[in-house]
Order: sequence, then C-alpha cells, then structure tokens
Amino acid sequence: MIQVRLLNESKGPAVQGPRAQADRKLYARAARELLYTSAARMEECDVLFVALPHGEAASRIEQFAALAPRIIDCSADFRLRDAAAY
Repeated sequence: MIQVRLLNESKGPAVQGPRAQADRKLYARAARELLYTSAARMEECDVLFVALPHGEAASRIEQFAALAPRIIDCSADFRLRDAAAY
C-alpha cells in the first residue's frame, strides 16, 4: 500500500470517504498467491472463509472449527431467521 487517506476531512461524516493507493505490481503478485484449496488440503489458519452449497457448511462445521477459531460462512447455512436477533 502506498498511501491511505480520508477525503473531505473538513466536512461532515456523510461525505467523508477513505481512499487507498496500492502498488499495482505488488497487488498482482499477492493476487496470484491467493490460495483456493480443497477441504482435504486445508491447514490451520486464523480466519476461514467458506462458500459451499446449501447444507455443506453445516454438515462439516466440526471439521472447519478444528482449523480456525473464526469462520466466515458465505452460504445461508447459519443465517439468523429473525431480523430482531441481529
């Protein structure tokens, strides 16, 4: 990252916005190193992002919990049914 700054700092929070300038070559290299892996090859990590078909994450949550203390499930398996619960 080259720089990160907040635009319109002198104005109210409704018009303020963060902006970042990144190194293109460094970003491209990091994007190539991003790993997509099968469940059989997963290693322990800090945060695990899971995007599986409906029912798959719920049926394998014990396996995923052993790999990471924090799991972000992009499927609908663990969504709350009641908006008030949020």
